[in-house]
Amino acid sequence: MVFEKSKLVLDCVTGGQSTVAIRSPAHLLTQELLRRFGGGIAAPSANRYGRISPTSAADVETEFPNNPDLLILDGGPCEHGIESTILDVSGEGPPKLLRPGSISPSMIKASTGIDVVSSSGTANQPRVSGTHLAHYAPHTALYLYSESDIASQLSGLMNQEPKLRLAVILWEHEHSHHQEELKAYSQNITFIAIAMDPALLAKQLYRLLRDLDQGQYQGIFIPSPPKTEAWDAVRDRLQRASFGSGPSSNNHVSS
Repeated sequence: MVFEKSKLVLDCVTGGQSTVAIRSPAHLLTQELLRRFGGGIAAPSANRYGRISPTSAADVETEFPNNPDLLILDGGPCEHGIESTILDVSGEGPPKLLRPGSISPSMIKASTGIDVVSSSGTANQPRVSGTHLAHYAPHTALYLYSESDIASQLSGLMNQEPKLRLAVILWEHEHSHHQEELKAYSQNITFIAIAMDPALLAKQLYRLLRDLDQGQYQGIFIPSPPKTEAWDAVRDRLQRASFGSGPSSNNHVSS
């Protein structure tokens, strides 16, 4: 949660902003670290700016290779995968949603009776981490597609560039259908089936993108999630990852 900061909080901790974001981690290892330290800890991201977030200690080590002074607390894989929900409670009125996460506004409403409203901030002036237009991005170009046109889109692409190697992620219920439609290109396309489950995909998303980013593909295709609250956080991460992906970091959102 983002609060107005007191004079005890240095400007260098908040990037010169008048607010400070405070979190209370649920992980027992982090709680023990805070207990032993006896104070607050400024915790920047454990990955290079704009790239795929780490969800394991091994991912962090990969982000910062050949660094013998790097100390990593290994608490196992992340429980939820994607980053936390961020609320702005620094001003008047109801809390504002700055970044969607695994805890949705409706969950907060059900638990507290408090309504959460959307933030009016702009992508060009991000207030919190992870809200720049390009973020969470693989080096391989990532494309979001609509299920209705994926077969024609890939057929046209493969006819133009028959040597392309692509990774195509499909919803489980569409996997067999689309694989049959595109069987003529099976030598060049790797198909991956995923469950249409927002919580499960949120947990697996960064691991999936990291693995595919190491696969020497020229493109990764993933279906656009439904436009419902349950999918807001995953859709947010995918749109930012697509925008920042590839050598030229162009916008690859196709739906």
